[in-house]
Amino acid sequence: MSEFFRFEKQDEDLPFYNGETKLSVGGVILLFICLALFAIPIVFPIPLGDFEFSMYLGLVLLLPTIYLLRGNLNRMFKKIRRSDIKIIVACMVLSLVYSFAMIFILEAVGIADSTPLDAEGFIWNLSFIISFLFQLMGEELFKILL
Repeated sequence: MSEFFRFEKQDEDLPFYNGETKLSVGGVILLFICLALFAIPIVFPIPLGDFEFSMYLGLVLLLPTIYLLRGNLNRMFKKIRRSDIKIIVACMVLSLVYSFAMIFILEAVGIADSTPLDAEGFIWNLSFIISFLFQLMGEELFKILL
């Protein structure tokens, strides 16, 4: 049985998994320290603004990853190809279906409240978009590096 899904490219893998990039003991220690630094403000709330918190979550893992990859970010971040669009759209649709299913289940059980969010307090501006992207990148790096 193959270790890959049908939609995965078998010649591509994350560098820390496929042996392409060897981590020294110091590199492993650096990653563990950074993973702990990532989790600390989540477990023990630290008074940071939304923008600062998002930037922190992204940079605390991105900077050591750049260092450990010796600047070769193309090993971790690939260009999107036309064939990747289908899987991206499918993942987004499945994520929405999952979210709506969980809302339905949690409301039926009485755990969730169906009160709408305050749309006026939610502002899409450049700083929000930048911090949102850094936070998402940090979360994905956390999952991969962990």
